[in-house]
Amino acid sequence: MTKRSLRGLCLVLLSVAGLVFLPLVFHPVTATTLWGSPTAIENNAGINILNAGLQASNGTMWLAWQTNRYRGDSQYDISYKTYTNGVWSTVSRLTTGGINAGAALAQLSNGTILLFWAYKPAASYLIYYKMYNSPGGWSNPLQASSTSLNDTNPSAAVGRDGTLWLVWTRNNSTCSGSCTDPAKQLYYKTLKAGVWSTETKLTSDTNQNWGSGITVGKDNIVRVVWSKGLGSLENYQVYYRTYNGAGWSAETKVVASTDSDEHAAIMQDRNGTMWLFWSRKHYYSGLSFYYLLYSKYSYNSGTTWSAEIQMTNTSTSVDSMQPYGVQSTYNKSIWLFYTTNPVSNEDIYALISSPIQPIHDVTITSVTPSTQIEYPGGLASIGQSAIVSFTATILNRGDQSEIVTAALTVYNSSSYNSVTKQNLAVPGGTVNLSFSMNTTNWKPAWYSVAAYVSPVPGETVPNQADNNVTFTRVTHVIPLGDIDQDGSVTIIDVAVFFYDFGFTPATPSRWDPHCDINNNGIIDIIDVSIAARAFGTKS
Repeated sequence: MTKRSLRGLCLVLLSVAGLVFLPLVFHPVTATTLWGSPTAIENNAGINILNAGLQASNGTMWLAWQTNRYRGDSQYDISYKTYTNGVWSTVSRLTTGGINAGAALAQLSNGTILLFWAYKPAASYLIYYKMYNSPGGWSNPLQASSTSLNDTNPSAAVGRDGTLWLVWTRNNSTCSGSCTDPAKQLYYKTLKAGVWSTETKLTSDTNQNWGSGITVGKDNIVRVVWSKGLGSLENYQVYYRTYNGAGWSAETKVVASTDSDEHAAIMQDRNGTMWLFWSRKHYYSGLSFYYLLYSKYSYNSGTTWSAEIQMTNTSTSVDSMQPYGVQSTYNKSIWLFYTTNPVSNEDIYALISSPIQPIHDVTITSVTPSTQIEYPGGLASIGQSAIVSFTATILNRGDQSEIVTAALTVYNSSSYNSVTKQNLAVPGGTVNLSFSMNTTNWKPAWYSVAAYVSPVPGETVPNQADNNVTFTRVTHVIPLGDIDQDGSVTIIDVAVFFYDFGFTPATPSRWDPHCDINNNGIIDIIDVSIAARAFGTKS
């Protein structure tokens, strides 16, 4: 029989007692990764589809999906639940009206969680989102895309540099016949420092391009996967494209079959291995089909991929589809969420891998200066030393204690290298290394820091990608004579020198220690001449 509704999951046996799951045997996906039997995550009387997951920085895992459990039929809402310390929360309802579809989750560097979905406020679907902050809760809905067409299937990820990437499918429902603009194309935009970019078209060929998945690896390279094919044939293949900060790569076909491969998702596990999951629409007799889950993995950040691996093995009456993988920090396993119908309606299940361990992974999370504003060589009259200390915080994400070795370079037009420092970092812990720099000969400017932690034994090449981290505009060296510390010596600064000229600390109302550049206890002609020489200097 031809199946047109959403279906999918694992082996099912019809017995006198009813439908019973046959557990999947643990099988190796890589030399060290096994997958367990399907686990029910959300099963109720409604239809639950198009899920997305997120591992939050506080250890909580999030799952969001589309459901009609509240209003029935085609009245879909977005629901979510969380997993903390091995326990799932009750289901929460994000939307309460209108027409809603799909879900995507991402977390900003400041901890804010964003949940995206497709919402139809009038004639067209648009991408909307809400922001979650604890303990404040959810924001009001905000519009992310703008079109008179239809925007659906959002996917989102945040890079190491804090940039959020949002990709979605735009369906041109008015396009038919031999139109030059195909029916479905991918678009994207970014959110950086609180500002959204304009929309950009990611695909533009004569095929249908839809159903994106996105991740940003430890190397800060953006990776997008999606389905491409002729809509008239309904036979789609999975394609792959990357952005390295300078431009987009060419498209690469990463999955090809005689069946239709759909709803691809991509992720990186804690050992640096890249994983690709998708659902395959397999025709087993004439026009009759069912969906199965497949995967590939890459040890070299997507340069080459493994052979295909079939993840589910079900009867033809059960579908496994719409996968989404999340690396858990709680049990260190990959949770592969997906939609299936082992009993009747579509529900959310998960395949859970064996723990991805032991791993070795160190990175630098921050560099903090002892002062953000520094005069060249310091300013003794205000107690400022010529020495600036930079504290690098090293995080050990791995499973064993490591001796971490780090160094840094402070640079602008000139570069100043530190000595190398070492310390012990326990699993999951941080350690601070302090580096001292003498600023005596530094020119006024904003200085950035390039910090580097050496690879530890056993750290994979993909995990080493975040060992070298750059922090921009860390310390501002300002010119001597810059009294208001705005980065330049102007007439306002010079006026202070003349107003306070000749005064000492004995007259507090006319004494500004910033003007006593030579630190002799009086604002004299030497101080004024230094400020005059720096007049007009900007940093």
